[in-house]
Amino acid sequence: MFLKERIVSLLLYAVTLFIAYKLLNKTVRNQWKTVLMGYLVVLCLFAFFYKPYVTADLFRLRQYITYWTELPFSRLVSYALRHSAPAWVFYSYFIDKLGNTNWLQTITCFWCFGNVFYIIFKEIERNGLVDNRRGLLLFYVMAIGAFFLQTISGIRSMLGISIVVFCFYRENIENKSVLRHLLLYLFAALLHSSTMALVIARFSFLVVQYKNISKKLLFSILVLGLGVFSIYYLRDYIREAMSIGWTYLFGPKEYTYIWEIIIGIFETAITCFVMNQYRIRYAGDEDMESYNSMCLFCLIWTIISVIALPFSYAIFRRYTMFSTLLSIPLLTKILRYEQKSENQSNFASNIWLMLMIVFAISGVRGDLCGYKFFVL
Repeated sequence: MFLKERIVSLLLYAVTLFIAYKLLNKTVRNQWKTVLMGYLVVLCLFAFFYKPYVTADLFRLRQYITYWTELPFSRLVSYALRHSAPAWVFYSYFIDKLGNTNWLQTITCFWCFGNVFYIIFKEIERNGLVDNRRGLLLFYVMAIGAFFLQTISGIRSMLGISIVVFCFYRENIENKSVLRHLLLYLFAALLHSSTMALVIARFSFLVVQYKNISKKLLFSILVLGLGVFSIYYLRDYIREAMSIGWTYLFGPKEYTYIWEIIIGIFETAITCFVMNQYRIRYAGDEDMESYNSMCLFCLIWTIISVIALPFSYAIFRRYTMFSTLLSIPLLTKILRYEQKSENQSNFASNIWLMLMIVFAISGVRGDLCGYKFFVL
């Protein structure tokens, strides 16, 4: 069904990706920054013209939001406060006021990939990557076709995941305060049940990160205080999110897709390979504490996603993509190590080969093959 439309759409997606890849590799000085921003604009155009089929998440979401986007604002607030994901209600309501339903997936694409490209941008700049190492970072994300399609179709979980990764990166690598991101964390937590779990885990992880006993005690008190606040004021949302999560784990009729499971397994193998190679090169390096925290958090969620696989396809797939985004800085550090090393290894070639396999499956049988931007 829609074979011609999908072939043309996927070919255009692949061609623009490889053009961006080549330009990132070949541009001199700071022109690569323009390439990255230009490619983000292209992705947003792809998102704007996306034509969801009746089985797509976006088609279903559009039907749901029709109800609350027609409510007066006073009734909307009352409805949102009873909804399991109030941030989603407000987010879709205000975007709908722009007058075109396509803005929902477009703005989400810009925000989500803006978060991810921010990390890529900063890591290239921080580590001085040159040549094909810059393009490899981009392909590392974009080869996971489900990430793009779920961003513009599923909307909520991928946006929430990108926000948590963005905040976690800034706090660990750029030493930004957690307090600066509280509103973003709250938005992500109330956007989808899967990201509520990530936000809770992130604040719990603060206790693990700090070596100083006084800081551990301080943040233990902070996390406990946030927990009490959440239980008292957000208990209905948390209860609903846990109920949805329980359904994902043990519901008898959860949707699954074998090809995305295969892609997710490949993706997990790539993430584990990156983490292992990072540890080989930087084990015991005290100057890498911030990146070590990224690695540990990535490892935790990789294990969680693998454990979830027999019970829930949705949980497995979302958290494999979350782990991939978390591992971007680790990949950058490995590429930086290789760039400075006189003895070159086959690391980049191995990553490239594995990503090509994932990209090929994504385009032929994965979620990405459902993308089309026109209908004949």
